[in-house]
Amino acid sequence: MQNGLLVVHTVLPFLLSFVSGEDKIPDRCDVCRTVASGFLKGLKKTEASHFAGGNTDWEDRHLGKYAESETRFIEIVEMVCGQEEHDHPAKNLKKLEAKCHLMIEQQEELLEKWFYGHRASFPDLFKWLCIDQMKVCCPRNHFGPQCASCPGDPNRPCFGNGACHGSGTRFGTGKCVCNIGYQGKLCRKCAHNYYAVHENETHVSCTSCHEACKGGCHKGGLDGCKDCRPGWRMVQSKGCEDIDECESSPCSASLFERCENTPGSYKCECMEAFRREDGVCIPDPDATPSPKPVLFGMRAQDVLRCAAYSGLVLSFLLILLRPYPSLIVLFLFTLFVVYLIEKGALVCVVIMNDPRYAQNRVSVGATRNNVDQLSSNVDEL
Repeated sequence: MQNGLLVVHTVLPFLLSFVSGEDKIPDRCDVCRTVASGFLKGLKKTEASHFAGGNTDWEDRHLGKYAESETRFIEIVEMVCGQEEHDHPAKNLKKLEAKCHLMIEQQEELLEKWFYGHRASFPDLFKWLCIDQMKVCCPRNHFGPQCASCPGDPNRPCFGNGACHGSGTRFGTGKCVCNIGYQGKLCRKCAHNYYAVHENETHVSCTSCHEACKGGCHKGGLDGCKDCRPGWRMVQSKGCEDIDECESSPCSASLFERCENTPGSYKCECMEAFRREDGVCIPDPDATPSPKPVLFGMRAQDVLRCAAYSGLVLSFLLILLRPYPSLIVLFLFTLFVVYLIEKGALVCVVIMNDPRYAQNRVSVGATRNNVDQLSSNVDEL
C-alpha cells in the first residue's frame, strides 16, 4: 500500500506537469536558450568592471583576478534572468523569468564548470550547455531525441519553403510544415491555385494565380487560367474575362440604386443623398450631396429654385395687372412648387406611389395638407 502511494505521489505530479506543459522539452530548450544568452550578455557587461585604468601592473594583478573570480560569477548570475533584451512577449516574461531562476538554481554547477574551465575552449555557451550537456535542444535544422537532420538539404530543409517541425528542439516529427502556396512532403510543389515562377532541382518559387482562375493555372494573368470562376467567362485567346453583371440591370428592381461592376461580381449602391434601410434606398436627411453643376455653374436644385421663384414673381405681377383666375391658379401652383423645393419634398412625390416606400407617404401626405392649408389661406386673402 505504501509503495502504491509512493508511486502515486511520485508519478502523478510528473504526469500533471507534462499535461499542463510545465516540463515540456521545447519549453526547457527555450528557457535554456534564455539562460545562455543572458549569461553571455552578463559576461560582456562585466568585462570592464573594477577597472581603474592607466596602470598595467594593477590590471594584471587585480583585474585578472576579478575576471575569474566568484564575485564576477555571482554578479553575472544575478543579472541573467532580468535582461531587458530578452525577445519575448511581455505576457510571457514573468513566467519565463521564474523558470529561468529555477534552471540556474538546478544547473549552477554546469555554469560554474563552463565559467571556470571551458569558457575559452567552448565559447558557444548555448551549444555547450543546452545541446551537449543538458540535451534539451538540438542544432538548427535538427529535431527529436537524437537530433536527427530535418528532411531535404541540411542547410535548406523543406526546400526553403517551409519549416521542419521541432527544428532546434528535442521534440517534433521532423515533417515539413509548408508555407502558404506550397505543398508536398518536401514543400517542393506549388499548392492549388499557385504556379511555379521558377523551378529547378534545388529550388522552386510559387505565386498565386489570378483571382479569376478556377482549378489552377499554368502562368500568371487572366490568360493563364485553366478555367474561370463564377462571374468570369473564358474568351478564346484572352482567357478569363469579367462579366459585366450591370448590363442586365440587377439593381433596377429597387429605386434610387446604381449598379457597380466589380471583378467577378457586382454590387448595388444607393445613389447620392440616399441610404439603405431594410434593403431599400431611402432619402438620407443627414446626407450632404454634392451634385455636379448643370447650368452656369449652378446645381440642378439651384436652377429649379431660380426658375420657380422667377415664375412666382412673374405670376404675382400678372395678377396685379390682370387678376384672371388662370393667373391665380398659376401663382398657387408656382407657390406649391417653391414650397416643395424648400422642404426637399420633390423626391418624396416621385416615390410616394411605390409600396416599398410606404413610410415616406406620411411625410408626403403631411406636405399635401400643409399646401392645401396654404392655398386656403391665399384664397381667403
